[in-house]
Amino acid sequence: MKDQPTACAPADPLAAWQFWQVPVFGAWMAVSQAVLKRSSELMTELTAFTVQRFHEDVALQQQLAGCRDAGEMQQVWSAFAQRAVDQYGRELARLGEVAGRTGQDLSSAMQVGIAKQW
Repeated sequence: MKDQPTACAPADPLAAWQFWQVPVFGAWMAVSQAVLKRSSELMTELTAFTVQRFHEDVALQQQLAGCRDAGEMQQVWSAFAQRAVDQYGRELARLGEVAGRTGQDLSSAMQVGIAKQW
């Protein structure tokens, strides 16, 4: 008596491979789209932050060049350092938000990608 395929997977190895390949490929495509979307968002955020910090660094050099004494230089440098710490902290928080959305997108993409194929 020939084995009958089950409802879970076909008995034929090629059919079984195709049975599992389609949903996995669909999920992989959905995940790839989610990763690309958030990678683009991440790169845009990092580029904007880097440009902003570069302008801050250039401004610091100009301010330091205009200082008349060491006390004024210390004040300029201290204000710059405090702004930098604040900006890096906010940027880290924004990147954490993007990472959180990435995790949510990946989870949703896996579920949707597999559901579309089954």
